[in-house]
Amino acid sequence: MRAHRGILPFAFALAFAFTGACSGHDAPGPADGGHAVIGAGGISGEVTCADDPRVDTYVAGLTAEGERGVLSFRIDSSEPAPPAKGGNTWEVTVLDADGNAPAGNLGITLDMPDHGHGSQVEPEVTFDDETGRFTIVPLYLFMAGVWRIELTLTSDSDKVVDRGTFHFCVEG
Repeated sequence: MRAHRGILPFAFALAFAFTGACSGHDAPGPADGGHAVIGAGGISGEVTCADDPRVDTYVAGLTAEGERGVLSFRIDSSEPAPPAKGGNTWEVTVLDADGNAPAGNLGITLDMPDHGHGSQVEPEVTFDDETGRFTIVPLYLFMAGVWRIELTLTSDSDKVVDRGTFHFCVEG
């Protein structure tokens, strides 16, 4: 038993490093593409997912084609830009094949596909008739990693018209 005394605390700390990413702390796990370092001061690490092939590179005007091929979803602006950890504000335009803004309601789903959870804060979506844009605030990305942001336009009768998806790497 004496030979295992040094291994058990290390094994416990290592297990904690790779399971603590969803506990409200920012310790990364292997699915984040990050690395964790266990030292005398505890666990430290930085999540870096910029090279993940799923993520989009943010530029104003970034567009996602709808999965049904009916609409396109364009991020006109993001504050901050690119999207970052914390509260974000997006202005989004939804267009049909003719370049017109269709009537409907915009819904948003935020989740981390590698963690299986979303954001704790429900964003508010408003529409400006003059600009034809939706404003989403706060788009709250509370931890580092890959975030999947799905925009869904529904008709006034709550039928899904189309949905577009963006993936962003939030570093931290």
